[in-house]
Amino acid sequence: METINHFQCFDYMIDSANDILDEDFIKNTHKILKTNTSDSRISWFNVGEYKSRKNMVGDLITTPPEKVKSTIEKLLNEYNKKQTVSFDDILDFHVKFERIHPFQDGKVTLRYQQNVA
Repeated sequence: METINHFQCFDYMIDSANDILDEDFIKNTHKILKTNTSDSRISWFNVGEYKSRKNMVGDLITTPPEKVKSTIEKLLNEYNKKQTVSFDDILDFHVKFERIHPFQDGKVTLRYQQNVA
């Protein structure tokens, strides 16, 4: 299923390549990728919406759910202000996006709660 979704997501990205990068695009991409997967059958997973539970990626503690929307908005505002976008700008955006990790992907662990407490 995820393989099929990746092809559909790639098509969506090509169709949207000239559009301004915004929250709707990011959320739609996640929704396309995760629709009809085992994750989509988990009630709290929020396919196409920002995470509702804290998560980690590797050993990295990501942005808490209650701060995701404002942090993504700030990231998008900074990015969309640029007159020209360099490869380094794209890499910087990606690193910041991964550190936010706005979707429920990643591990939801007790270890996160222990590190934050």
